[in-house]
Amino acid sequence: MTDRKVYMDRLGNQARLAVVEDGKLVEMAVWSEGKRQRTGNLYLGRVVNVLPGLEAAFVDVGLDKNAFLPLSDVPPALRAARSGKARQRPLRAGEEIIVQVVREPGGEKAPRLTMNPSFPGKFCVLLPTVEATGVSRHVDAPERREALEALARRIRPEGMGVVLRTAADDAEEEAVAADLRRLVSAWEKIAAMAQTAMAPALLYAEEDLAVRAARDLNAPILEQPFDSGLEAQVEKATRRRVWLDSGAYLVFDRCEAMTVVDVNSGKFLGKRGQADTLLRLNCEAAREIARQIRLRDIGGIIVVDFVDMDSESARAQVLQVFEEALSADRAKRHVFGFTGAGLLEMTRRPVFAPLLDTVAAPCPVCAGSGWTCSAEEKAHAMLRGVRKRRAAGDASRIVLSGPTAVMNALRDAGAEALEGVSLQERTEQTDRPSDR
Repeated sequence: MTDRKVYMDRLGNQARLAVVEDGKLVEMAVWSEGKRQRTGNLYLGRVVNVLPGLEAAFVDVGLDKNAFLPLSDVPPALRAARSGKARQRPLRAGEEIIVQVVREPGGEKAPRLTMNPSFPGKFCVLLPTVEATGVSRHVDAPERREALEALARRIRPEGMGVVLRTAADDAEEEAVAADLRRLVSAWEKIAAMAQTAMAPALLYAEEDLAVRAARDLNAPILEQPFDSGLEAQVEKATRRRVWLDSGAYLVFDRCEAMTVVDVNSGKFLGKRGQADTLLRLNCEAAREIARQIRLRDIGGIIVVDFVDMDSESARAQVLQVFEEALSADRAKRHVFGFTGAGLLEMTRRPVFAPLLDTVAAPCPVCAGSGWTCSAEEKAHAMLRGVRKRRAAGDASRIVLSGPTAVMNALRDAGAEALEGVSLQERTEQTDRPSDR
């Protein structure tokens, strides 16, 4: 049985939540008190425009950007009602609709919406627009799943759906039914509010992260400063390079479209045949990648480049290990398996928000690219500036200043021999945390 502890550390206006299982940090969330997340919020929005080519609509919900709504997320009943009419779209510009934010805005990306909201309680998740029943995937005992599925069918409200959470497995039937009645009552109030509100309007704000964590994790929260061991794990949680016990390492790179994870053998030395060595390395990497994805709360498309495996059976074993390691992750996700190029592909929806988005900012030097000009390029850019000024008739004295590497590159380029040009070295200090 997993030994789970949940810690909350508050300092100033910041709160940090850490979930530790068997001594390892597996989930992390950081937020500012008073600054609420929008994920889970319900809005009365106004459709701004519908783009059939993108199969999407943009909706004004009162945020800085119009939010993105895939037409596939229009309720089935509404789509069916309009599909029979000639040239009728599922939505019309100017229409007012109830939507839920399922992805925070970030960078250039607009918030993402759905018209099929989920309304979570302690034991149940209400699905107001979908007639369906389900049970948490974390309930894996067949007899328990069967009993809970039967319970879900008995208590499902007419015209709505319900998913029973893991906590329902240990609860009395009346407690589960009461939780569902509370959710239905809350939804009816929200729907009634939408009848009189003027779009755009906030209809329901999701609980803050501390309350959500207590509800969703079903565990007591210890409010105390993180100890030194936990702080050390937190400090490593956003590093690009992650070392494995074997001496191999992982590299996490996030770009606009996806997150890419590369597995490198590093200092790993196997003692058996090459195929067995690679399999053992990739299985170790698969377990740690699953933990890091959950810890970093990575969302969107994720692609993993394992060390090359020629055997299909080896790939199947690595995939099984990876999926087993992901089973503790409560995020919605889908693992597609290996592509023809041997890359493992999956998608995932963040639970809170990607950790990098909450604790990091783009580098002001490289603008977030991870790259900046080499010393040689900076030196020659300075020389081109000198040439331009001289060509314009500027004969004044010019001082070229920069760090040691740039000054050395200028000397190598012959800058000291230029008339009226002098070099002035300056000291630059940078924070460069170790990868290990």
